[in-house]
Amino acid sequence: MFIILKERDVDRDGLYEWGPYGIIENVRDGWNAVFQLFSEGEDEGRDISDELDALDLSCQVANEMYYLKLMAKELGDKKGMKEWTKKFDKLAKLINKYMWDEQDKFYYHVAMSDNSFEFEGESLKRKEIIGFLPMWARVATKEQAKELVKHLKNPDSFWRKYGVPTLAADDPNYTAFVDGCCRWNGPIWLLWDYMVFDGLKNYGYNKLAKQLADKMMLAVTTQLEKNHHFWESYSPDYPMQECPSNYIWDSIMAKLLIEVYQR
Repeated sequence: MFIILKERDVDRDGLYEWGPYGIIENVRDGWNAVFQLFSEGEDEGRDISDELDALDLSCQVANEMYYLKLMAKELGDKKGMKEWTKKFDKLAKLINKYMWDEQDKFYYHVAMSDNSFEFEGESLKRKEIIGFLPMWARVATKEQAKELVKHLKNPDSFWRKYGVPTLAADDPNYTAFVDGCCRWNGPIWLLWDYMVFDGLKNYGYNKLAKQLADKMMLAVTTQLEKNHHFWESYSPDYPMQECPSNYIWDSIMAKLLIEVYQR
């Protein structure tokens, strides 16, 4: 944590950016509509992730701070609890100040140079699944969470048959087809859908969280019945898969079985 705080905030504005070639560092290591904004759809090309204050990393850091605060409380460490509460509150305030777009009612990355939603004349306002991470990290206000849920429930963007896609379905770069490894322009990654599920529970949207769990379960059972494989990622709309099979992170479904289905 301390290394991240020291080395992933180059401009010292309190928000965090990925390191060089960040699409590998953050494990979103394939076509990404924002990080490869100037790559014309190619997997390899210019990666601007280290030139942005990254919403995903900033939320991940905030989440760690939140749990360090809880750990300090459990240990009776009043000084530690005060320290991590202050750090969490400060970061949450910055995320909401700069990364929440009041017009769209959604969260985005911002340019590191000026904290705007524009980078070299191109808009960074692309609705990705990471826009829901402020609910997972408990950063969003109740009012912001309410607006995010409206986006989530929209079948034309995020509320698809098999779960929440990595990129909104009404984005021009969206694809429902999983045509290879490491796609972040539509395919569903169960771990990230679980983070959306967890965020919904944080704000009391338990019924909607159960509905999302059902979608995730449908994605998995459809494939297990069809070909007996867990997959790296899943199509949000179709039962066809063309990506690496049998990935360990699909074990998140075991946690979902326990939490939702009590199995």
